[in-house]
Amino acid sequence: MSEESVEYVIEEPRPPKRVAIRVVRSDGKTALAEWPNGDDAQRAWFPAGKVKPEMTEAELKRGQPYGEDWTAILPYGLGAALSPLLHRQGIWTMEQLALQRAAVMRLIWKALGMDDLIRANKE
Repeated sequence: MSEESVEYVIEEPRPPKRVAIRVVRSDGKTALAEWPNGDDAQRAWFPAGKVKPEMTEAELKRGQPYGEDWTAILPYGLGAALSPLLHRQGIWTMEQLALQRAAVMRLIWKALGMDDLIRANKE
């Protein structure tokens, strides 16, 4: 009978991924934090003392989300295309959307690729 050698590899747990945070505003008690999420960004409210320059995904999930979920609200799949554009324009809430109608129309035009369509038809 032959003896077989069994080798065990124990992997050390990796530290959780940390995400860079930008504080948008704070009143000393609460802070509105923003962080990148792919091509888009997310915002949430946190107790001011809990916000750090970098936070884990678990920590970020504890915040109170800020703004509308444009991907769920806007029809015809426009939400996925418009959400990053709206956020870059500073439009996170329905109130901001209503106050910036002209900017929103330009963003819809851009999301639909209308400039590219017009440019392609001129050539």
